[in-house]
Amino acid sequence: MHLYNWRGCNKKGQVFTGKYWAENQLVVAEFVRGKHGYVIDIKRAEEFFPGRFHSVKHLTDKQKGLFFVRLGSLLTRGIPLLRGLELLEERSSQNIQRVCVMLQNDLERGLALSVAIRKQQREFSALAVKITEAGEASGQLAGLLGELSEFYLKQRATKRFVFNACLYPCIVLCSTFLTMGYFVCKVLPMFGKVYSALGIKGGQFLLTVIETVHMLKESPQLLWAFCLLILVVCVYTRKKLRKILFKMPIVKKYYDIFLEIRCCRLLSLLLTSGITLSHGLNLIEGTLPQGRLRAETHEIGEKVLLGYSLEEAATLHNGIFSRVSREFIAMGENGGNLDKMLSEAA
Repeated sequence: MHLYNWRGCNKKGQVFTGKYWAENQLVVAEFVRGKHGYVIDIKRAEEFFPGRFHSVKHLTDKQKGLFFVRLGSLLTRGIPLLRGLELLEERSSQNIQRVCVMLQNDLERGLALSVAIRKQQREFSALAVKITEAGEASGQLAGLLGELSEFYLKQRATKRFVFNACLYPCIVLCSTFLTMGYFVCKVLPMFGKVYSALGIKGGQFLLTVIETVHMLKESPQLLWAFCLLILVVCVYTRKKLRKILFKMPIVKKYYDIFLEIRCCRLLSLLLTSGITLSHGLNLIEGTLPQGRLRAETHEIGEKVLLGYSLEEAATLHNGIFSRVSREFIAMGENGGNLDKMLSEAA
C-alpha cells in the first residue's frame, strides 16, 4: 500500500486536492471520481525510505480503542455513520485518518460497515467484523462498538502488564551475557598470563579463548562483523527466538495468564453481541498461537457442540481456562449471565 497525492474537480470546475492510501492508481482514480467526478492528476508521494523500510504503520490497540469509542459515541448522539467518519478523519492521527478515508470510500459505494471493515484485514481482525455484523443486525451498533473499544483498551493494558512482568528476566538474561563477555575478554586473559608466568600449560579451551580474544583486539573489524552477524541472525530468527522466550518458565507463566484474560474478555464480548457459544469458541481458537492451547480450545468447542456445558468441557480439557475461571463460568451458566461472569473472570 502506497500514499498518493491526487487532484480532482467537480462539474462546476472546483479543484480539490488530497492524499490517499491505496494499492495502485486505479483505486485512487475510482475514489476521486466517486467523490468529486473528475480526475486531474495522481502522483505517488515520494518515499524517503523505499522498499521494506517504508511501510504503513498498522493501528495499535490504543488507536483501535479510540477509533471505536469515538465512532460509537458519535452514533449514539444521532450523527450518521458517514458523517461520523468524516468528523473522525478531521480530528484523529494520520493512521486513523487513513482508515477513515478507506471506510468512507466503501460506504459511499453502498457497502455496509462490517463489509468495509472486512476489507481492511491488515487493520482489523475477524473479531471486529463479527461484532460489527452483530451490531448491524441487532440495531445496537453504537453500544457494541463501545464494548469493542473497551476490549482493545483492556487488551493493551494487559499487554503492558505482561511486558513489564517479562522485562525483569530479560534484563537479568542480558546482564548475564554481558558478565560472561566481560569475564571472557578481561578475566580469562589474566589467567593465561598467570599460567605462563608459572610455566603451566593451560587447557585447550582456555588457549583457544585467549587466542580468539587477542585476535579480536588486534582486528576490531572482525568483532564488528561478528556483532553484525549476530544481529542479522537475531532479526531473521526472531519468531523462533520469541517462541523460545515464551517457553521460559517465568515468561510462560505470564504469557499464559495474558492469553487466558484475553480469551475470557473476547468470549464475553462475543456472547454480548449475540454470537453463539460454539461459534465464539471457534473464533477464539483462531486467535491463539499454534500448539497445546489451540488444540485444547478446539476440543472444548467440540464438547460444547456435543451438549456439554462450557464448565464441564473446560474441566475435561484443562487448557486455556484455569480453575478460577472455571468457577466463574459455572456461576455464569447457573445464573444465566455467562457473558458478565467471563468479564469478571478476566
